[in-house]
Amino acid sequence: MSAAGSGPHSAITNVAAFQAPSAGNPVAALTVLGAYLRHLRTERGLTIKQVAPEVHASISKISRIEGGEHSVKDCDVFALLSFYEVTDSEHLEGIRALLEASRRNPWWQAFNDVTPGWFRRLIGLEACAQCIRTYEWEYVPGLLQTQAYARAIVERGLPPGASAYEVDQRVQLRLNRQLLLDRAGSPDVLALMDESVLWRPYGGPAVMCRQLEKLRDLTRRDGINLRFIPYEACVTSTSLTYLVFPPGGGLQDLIYLEAPDHARYLTKPEEVQSYKGQMVRLQQAAASRGESLELLEAAIARYRA
Repeated sequence: MSAAGSGPHSAITNVAAFQAPSAGNPVAALTVLGAYLRHLRTERGLTIKQVAPEVHASISKISRIEGGEHSVKDCDVFALLSFYEVTDSEHLEGIRALLEASRRNPWWQAFNDVTPGWFRRLIGLEACAQCIRTYEWEYVPGLLQTQAYARAIVERGLPPGASAYEVDQRVQLRLNRQLLLDRAGSPDVLALMDESVLWRPYGGPAVMCRQLEKLRDLTRRDGINLRFIPYEACVTSTSLTYLVFPPGGGLQDLIYLEAPDHARYLTKPEEVQSYKGQMVRLQQAAASRGESLELLEAAIARYRA
């Protein structure tokens, strides 16, 4: 076998550039590492089933490592690198840097007791995104919610008898997550929402009014584009998020699909392209920015009344 090909090297040799925008971000480090190892395998024309016994690992373990789903052991990673005959010192040093970054404690670790791992992964990836494109058909996206609206959504989604602590923690997590939009170099956001979002008064008229006023304020910010899709457009009722990452950082664009108790992360080019096309069609069906602002103003006036 030959040493690693040129394809994934930017993910490793540019590790310093990768770490700068995502310092302390273990999710991004694991994702880059997994993508690199997957490339090494596929570059050699090998399947996971062929590789697993050679490194004394299960098929599921190799799949999890390549998917960047959770922490990995150094010995497992270096066993794979040895099997792939990767010996270049610069690449190995980049791998060690990624492993070190993967062990850091991010701010969202304080909320582990109330937040599933599949959602923590989204938070970590959002922090590295260049652009976040999202479509919601029922709620205002979490990145754009007020505290009171977020509380109403959280309380609605938890089972009866959930503790005040769990509600408070989940709401605070959502607010902390929004700080992403206030930092230097924040990602651009395209938020597409079904018009029906305007008329579901979670938390009551006063809460909804303040939420829509916040959306109106956000329309004045550079890099944030809010659009509403009219009822008559008859579009999908499946929420989705499309994350676009800066080139050269080792992260692949992906699609995030959330269900009540799990989420799917799609990275295969054909899957990403398919949902990207769906996002384009949603944007084409949406009202213009001016028309969307008019819809917002009309809803605000109604809740005030």
